[in-house]
Formats: sequence, structure tokens, C-alpha cells
Amino acid sequence: MIALFYTLIWVPFVASLFLLGHVMTSGATEVPVISSLFGVDAFALSLTFDTLSVVMLTMIGLLVGVTAQFAFHYLHKQERQSYFFTNFVGLVFGVVLMMTTSNLIYVLASWILQSYFLGKLLMYNSERYQAGLAVKKKYWVSRFADLCLLTAIILLFKSFGTVDFSEMGVLASEPAAQSIIAQLGVFFLCLGALVKAVQFPFHLWLPETMETPAPVSAIMHAGIVNAGGFLLIRTSPMLQHYAPILVFVAFMGAISAVFGSLVMLTQNDIKKKLAYSTISQMGMMMFACGIGAFSIALIHIVAHSLYKAYAFLSTGYLINESQLIPYKPKPWKNQQLYLVAGLGLVFITIAAMLIPNASFSLLLYGSVIGLGLIQCLRAVYDKPNTTSKIPGLVGLMFLGGFGFYILVETFLATKAFGFVSMADFASNDSIRYLLASTLVLFLVGFVLNQKLIQSRSSVIRRIYHVLLNGAYIGQISSKMILVNKKGGSHA
Repeated sequence: MIALFYTLIWVPFVASLFLLGHVMTSGATEVPVISSLFGVDAFALSLTFDTLSVVMLTMIGLLVGVTAQFAFHYLHKQERQSYFFTNFVGLVFGVVLMMTTSNLIYVLASWILQSYFLGKLLMYNSERYQAGLAVKKKYWVSRFADLCLLTAIILLFKSFGTVDFSEMGVLASEPAAQSIIAQLGVFFLCLGALVKAVQFPFHLWLPETMETPAPVSAIMHAGIVNAGGFLLIRTSPMLQHYAPILVFVAFMGAISAVFGSLVMLTQNDIKKKLAYSTISQMGMMMFACGIGAFSIALIHIVAHSLYKAYAFLSTGYLINESQLIPYKPKPWKNQQLYLVAGLGLVFITIAAMLIPNASFSLLLYGSVIGLGLIQCLRAVYDKPNTTSKIPGLVGLMFLGGFGFYILVETFLATKAFGFVSMADFASNDSIRYLLASTLVLFLVGFVLNQKLIQSRSSVIRRIYHVLLNGAYIGQISSKMILVNKKGGSHA
């Protein structure tokens, strides 16, 4: 019986590998399933197997195999083990539908399915009060995301006469696609994606899902929260014609990335640290979409998903490891911090004026990665008189980040079936400088990150306390939910 179980759970992964090989060698394939529904052609459904869908299916197949195998032993002899696997299969079906559908309507259907089955899994320990509270918050946030996507479907259908991804991508290049209705449709689509990707301030439910078993957390943080980013990548042929809306996405992503990383720094619960890490990483993914680096966002989804699944499935080991090898970050001197931030501003300002359009988004994303590389390297490199070496270090890390993502973009550009490898809207000077200004958010986060670790000033302590409590967003939402009809509170 166990051998049969292990065989079945790895079938999706093996099948996705065959599909991946087929698409890479023969190109994209579309399989018609429904020509119309209730006599309405808008409900036509085809299963699309292109680079985007098969890469995501391969990742999901691997996650499903590992998580199901882990859960089989983790939940062994528990009364609700069958409850877990029943809802787990339904959740996976919803994800696969989203990855392969050619129609925005079925993306909405998949979001509803995912929300329903994930809510069931989050209530695995239904007797725990906190589990129910988290599910209530998730319910309202998910319904808002669904409402945004439904509004986008109505507006886009009114503008284009279709909600098929490939058809919308072609029609978006026409002048009529810049109507107010079309722009509102794209805005609500992006807003729904931001909500689904747990971006600030719609992240409030994710850090409170601590009562769920580790396999549920793994599949949720590694797979389900990618729904928003996947939607933006899938609709990138259309979105590349709406640069101002993508700039809004970039700013929201940057804010969420910085906020999540700073709050993560203050948490002392391993699962909450990982939850805020997910919020930050989803912010980076949405930031990549917002600056037009859609292929980079796809790589980010895959890398983050594999890392986060491992992290949640090994949280017990991580706790033991942290006790054996405590992390003690080496302090920065003020002049070092401000030198890095100043050089970063000078670098991006010069780049905004001189770098060719096609490379600007890559350079911007590489600059943010460069900041992270500097911080990681500085954590283990602490020698006297290092201040004089900082300019060279900054330049090396920025160029390293830029070069790596140039390689990624170059490779994927030749296999980008189903999405745009790079949206070149940086030719507009106002858009370019708006995008460049997002680096300021990351530089502020970079400086504040170090100040929170080593400063003892009263201002920093207040900021630390606010971040420790997640900017009180969770507490405010709990109070709103728990107030009863008489105006009292159950809290």
C-alpha cells in the first residue's frame, strides 16, 4: 500500500518533466476542452502547455510529491489524516487549473477552489481558537481578491470582447486598448494579484496561520501565495502596454519587500519569521513584475518555492541548529552604512541617465540583489579598516547581481512561450525615474535593518516595537472581526 502511494504521488512530477521536455523542443501546445458554455463563447476553455505553465507544473509536481510523502509520515495514525489528503488533492486540482487555463474566468474559478480547500486545511486543528481567527481573516481578504478579479474580467471583456490570455495580449497593442475602461480593468487585475500575493496591507492573515500542520504551511507558502505573481506573468503580453499601472505594482512590491524583511528581523517565533519572509519575497516577485522583468519573477517563484517548502518541513531542525550555532551579526559603522546608501543613490541616478532601455530593469533589480549580497558578505567579513574597501565592494556586488540576472534573462528570452521576457517601457523618461526611485525604499530598508540590530536610540526602539507587533495591522483586524453584534468583544 505504501509503495503504491509513493508511486502515485510522484506521477504528476514525472508527467510534468515529459511536458517540459516537449515544450522546450517543440514549442507551446494548446488542448481545447470546452468550446463554449451555456452558449457563451467567453467560457471557452483550453489547456495551455507553454514554458510558463510547464515550469510551474514541474515545480508544483515536485512540491506535491515531497509534501505528500512528508505528510504521510508526519500525520501517521492521526484521526484526520484522510481529511488532510482529501482537501490536499482538491487544493492541487485548483492550482493545476490556474497554471494551465487559457481563460481569465477559470483563473477566478481556481482562486475560489484554492481558497475553499486551503481554508479547510487551515482548520485541520479546528479546536484551536487562533486557527479559526486566521481563517476568518483569510476569508475576507480572499473575497476581496476575488471581487477585484471579477471586476477586472467584466471590464476587460467589455473592452476587448474576450478574456482569453493570448487574444488580450494581441488586442492590448491597439490604440483602443488605452480606454479608461481597459485601464481600470488592468488596474483591478493587478490589485487582485497584489492581494492574492499577500502584499502590504493585505498580508494580515498569513502570519497568524501558525496552528496548521507543517505540510499545509509548506504548500501554502511555497505554492498558493504565488497565484498573484503567476497571474501577472501570464498576462504580461497585455500588461506591458500599461506601464503606469506596473509602476504602481513595483512600488507596492518594494514596500512589501522592505516591510516584510524588517518585521521578520524582530520576530522570535520561527514560523512567524518564515511567514514575514514569504511576504518580503512575494514583494520582490511583484517588484520584478512591476519593472517589467517577468522572466526574473518566474525564476524567483521557483527558487523561493523550493527554499520555503524545505524551510517549513525542517523547522524543527532549524531550531536545533540555531541553538548550536547562534547567529551574531557583526555591527556596521555609521559611515559604512551611509557610504553604501550614498553610492547606491549615485549609481542608480547615473544608470537612469545612461543605461540603455532594454537593460535598465535588469540593472535596477540587480542593484537590489546587490544590496542583499553586500549585507550577506559583510556579515562574515569584518576586518579593521574596511571602510576604504566599501566602494569596490559595492561596485562588485552590484555588477554581480546585474550580471547574474542578465544571464537568466538571456536564457529565458529564447524560451519565453506564454509570457514576455522583458517589457521595454523604460524608454519613457518619467517611467524610468519613477522606477529608479524604488531603490530609495530598499536603501532605507538596508540602513534601518542594521540600525534595528545595533542601535539603542529611543526612536529605533519605538520602531522596533511597532515592527515587533507587525505595525498592529493584525491586532486591528482581529478587533474588527471579534466585535459582536452588541458592540462588545470576545477577545
